[in-house]
Amino acid sequence: AGFGATLLFEVLDTKLAGLPIIVTLRSGRLEDLPVDALRRALDSITSALEDGSKVGKSPFDLVATLRISMRPTITDVADELLAQMGADDALVALMMDIHGPDDPPRDRESFLRQVHGTEEAALQRPGRVLPFFGVHPDREDHFELMKEAIEERGFLGVKLYPSLGYEIGHPKLMEVYRYCVEQDVPVLLHCGHGGFYRKQEYIDYCDPRHWIPVLRGDLESLRVCFAHFGGWQSLGTPDGLDPGTWGHTILELMRSLPNVFTDLAYHTDQMT
Repeated sequence: AGFGATLLFEVLDTKLAGLPIIVTLRSGRLEDLPVDALRRALDSITSALEDGSKVGKSPFDLVATLRISMRPTITDVADELLAQMGADDALVALMMDIHGPDDPPRDRESFLRQVHGTEEAALQRPGRVLPFFGVHPDREDHFELMKEAIEERGFLGVKLYPSLGYEIGHPKLMEVYRYCVEQDVPVLLHCGHGGFYRKQEYIDYCDPRHWIPVLRGDLESLRVCFAHFGGWQSLGTPDGLDPGTWGHTILELMRSLPNVFTDLAYHTDQMT
């Protein structure tokens, strides 16, 4: 609720100042408000905004995303998204582990709720929700949790997010990669300059060049997908695929290794 409130009122302050919207809190604290009351407030806001037909980062998109994220369970979120998709479409559910060295004990509880909620959505909607387990090498039991997720909880792959504070050549990750080769489990990683990062300098941890020494020897057959094709810097500028850019590096890896892939997720301009 706290994060939702921050995002909501930031949108109201910066984007919607000219609209005739009044938000009244009839509770002493925002966290005491029922979730249904917050949803109704979001409904009234979205009805005052544009119709959402234009894809992008409009106020409508932010509020609509917040409203979906406030659904009670991950399964409910999946159902709302699946209702907007075709019968043969599927969701690839990519977990995130934002574990940090100073996180309180409730961080682990929150992460495990994410694991169990994603598992529930995948098992209740077989073939429509395809889950990837979020690995962070600084989480002490990440390897055991990953194995359990893949071998017992219906997870199909591993998700990495290096800009959260770890290099892809981390010794503990090498153990993860070898397991993925043995079990034929794909790895998908965030590969763009945007998104989340713990420190500005950690963005470079997503550079696909770091994978060149990793994908050798017994790891040459590792299946790796570089999400976002290197980010907007690859597809949004005339020289985006020139040597030295992330997109060019990904292309070279795809040409030289049979199990390297990319995707165009997040590139909404190209989709329209």
